[in-house]
Amino acid sequence: MLVLLALSVIYVRFGNLPWIAAMFNGLKPAVIALVVIALQRVAKRALRGVVPGVVAAATFVGMFFLIFRCCWRCSASSSWVSSSEGCGPDLLSIPGESGTEENDEKGYYISLNSVTPEPAPLLKQAAKLTAIALILWLLPLLAFCFFVEDFHFWKSLVLFFTKTAFVTIGGSYTVIPYVAQVTVTKLHWLTRLQMMDGFALAETTPGPLIIVVAFVGFMAG
Repeated sequence: MLVLLALSVIYVRFGNLPWIAAMFNGLKPAVIALVVIALQRVAKRALRGVVPGVVAAATFVGMFFLIFRCCWRCSASSSWVSSSEGCGPDLLSIPGESGTEENDEKGYYISLNSVTPEPAPLLKQAAKLTAIALILWLLPLLAFCFFVEDFHFWKSLVLFFTKTAFVTIGGSYTVIPYVAQVTVTKLHWLTRLQMMDGFALAETTPGPLIIVVAFVGFMAG
């Protein structure tokens, strides 16, 4: 990400130089070829019949018309059930064994004499982690609110990338088309050619393609 940010600065400051422009003109077709090759390899392994092909086509239509055109509602719920009963080393014991073997196991770290630890308070840890994440998420937003004038833009930028972060877990190829379409055609943060340059820069760095959002955010700012 830091490498891509440095390349983004070079792109903005020196992108009009002929040799820099020539470099990007050479990278763009290479990036398109890499994406096509990756798509082809995935298709060969996954689409082995009519049904997988229909599912893939329906998925593409659903992504385009549902994700790209509609607002998202994110909700998550989780619960943990833990019990200390029946979870100890007694499960490994064999009925009918003499007590001499039990005494022989005292020298082992895990034995019949081991004490089952209390289950970790998962709910408390989850609440603590959620609170830390919310604080870290709110800090830049509050900083923009008090120290910059165009807060409306920065709020839209923060909220947009927050939404994309919730679906990035599905893979970069899932969210990148959405980022490209919205930032170019709706928000007008950068042009189509600049978006292609961003993909080229992201492919030249050692990291997943999703780090192109660093370029998009930099160009928007």
